[in-house]
Amino acid sequence: SQPDIRFAVLINGRSLKKWQAGAIQKLTDSGLCACVLFISNPGKTEPKQPLLKRFFKRDALFTFLTNRIFRVTAEDICPIPEHIELIEAEPVEEGYSQFFSDEDLQKIKAAAPHFILRFGYNILRGDVLDVAPFGIWSFHHGDERQFRGGPFGFWEIVKKVPSTGVILQRLTAKLDAGHVLVRRAYITVFHSWKEMRERLLSENTDMPLQAVKRYIIQNESIPEVSRTKAPIYKTPGFCRMTCFMAGLWMSRLNFHFKRLFIYEDWHVETGRLFQSPLVPLVPAIQQIRPVSQREFYADPFILNCEG
Repeated sequence: SQPDIRFAVLINGRSLKKWQAGAIQKLTDSGLCACVLFISNPGKTEPKQPLLKRFFKRDALFTFLTNRIFRVTAEDICPIPEHIELIEAEPVEEGYSQFFSDEDLQKIKAAAPHFILRFGYNILRGDVLDVAPFGIWSFHHGDERQFRGGPFGFWEIVKKVPSTGVILQRLTAKLDAGHVLVRRAYITVFHSWKEMRERLLSENTDMPLQAVKRYIIQNESIPEVSRTKAPIYKTPGFCRMTCFMAGLWMSRLNFHFKRLFIYEDWHVETGRLFQSPLVPLVPAIQQIRPVSQREFYADPFILNCEG
């Protein structure tokens, strides 16, 4: 029998990145969902700029390093499945916003998706946000309460933030301030932006499936819209990127020095519990927190002991 939950995918061109294909695969492999439509943004073919002009662009160094030094396998290109219907829908652009024509909206409605995954286009606004009953779901690889915009995982290292967030949100007209469906956080890897990028992309491909189970199957209430007023960050220029690289190398040297010459400090916390390991003997439970934001608890678990 066919899965009951249908979804569509917004893409640029006719390809996916490896992590995006992984998210779609987890949905379809679950047996709960079926991908019924790819909606492609054909994009505009812009004339290739002269080498000298490209060299002096504000984000030239960032683009060069991201495409060569910091590129990760999660960003490898994959073809889209050929058996799924594809339509091209060129958006109407107004400033930084993109709108869908009535004709393209009707084509999407005809496929009757329950939700739409966004892996392409830019800042979407207008009727397309509500063309599916559960809206458009989009990843934001960052904690929207602190960082909006991008590049992902970059400003957390620059600002020395101990953790880096990832959210799956239902889009609204406000940038990176939608309904947060699933939220996660990772310890920031200060010595390797490449490792940070790989983790943020590769380890969260199950988020759409989690959202399906919670909000479509279990019928949980969609969370309220995020009321974030966090600043919107942009791609770094030459000076900022140069300073970032210098700081990254210093952090890497410090990381390897500690790894070679400093032992990690591990300890075990114990306590008495009554009957069930989740029911404490004493009602007043002391919460144990790290002394510093640089510390964290690893692999917590409960071990039952007799006597």
